[in-house]
Amino acid sequence: MSVGGTATALVDEAKLRILAEADEPGARIGDVARRHDIHPGQIRLWRQSFSYADQPTVFLPVEITQETGVGQASTGATRPAIVEILLRNGRRLKGKHPAKAAGQAA
Repeated sequence: MSVGGTATALVDEAKLRILAEADEPGARIGDVARRHDIHPGQIRLWRQSFSYADQPTVFLPVEITQETGVGQASTGATRPAIVEILLRNGRRLKGKHPAKAAGQAA
């Protein structure tokens, strides 16, 4: 039995430690969940319950560079341009743009 919510505070601290571990660069939710013997979906639920979604939206600078060399599509390419953003936490966001080539994406 707890007095004044102490047990709840300890449980919340443990959840926050697990969430911090899951947010480390390169961390995978499944691996973190296995280490702590919980289901990966539980980590996602904790993120919601601790209001991760309530944090303010922040715009980050994006730099578009024109690189030449191996691997660049020719101007006649018909494949969509690929956009990849590497986040500070190590995760990658990838998307396709329907333009013929990256040079036409503007």
